[in-house]
Amino acid sequence: MNRKLEIQLSPDAAFDLLKAAAEQVGKAREVSPLTRSLDVLVPSGPFRSLTPTRLHAAVLTGPEGTAVLEIAGNATVDAYGYERHALDKLVKAVKADSLV
Repeated sequence: MNRKLEIQLSPDAAFDLLKAAAEQVGKAREVSPLTRSLDVLVPSGPFRSLTPTRLHAAVLTGPEGTAVLEIAGNATVDAYGYERHALDKLVKAVKADSLV
């Protein structure tokens, strides 16, 4: 499951925004400014601290100086909806900090 958002910011500013949003909803891990990508661990499920959902997010260069955020989950089957919930939390945090 994945989501794509186009933001009217430069790719570097969008990466800073993504890092801040990731820290709001969970923990940012494996942050790479060179590739503008990171992994996010979002607490989810009944045992929130034991079973975080891992998301991979990257910032791509869009048309005319915009940035495209690509957020993807790693689960093969999302039976309980934890991955979808984590994706929605991260997208909501990004939208709250920017004008999408």
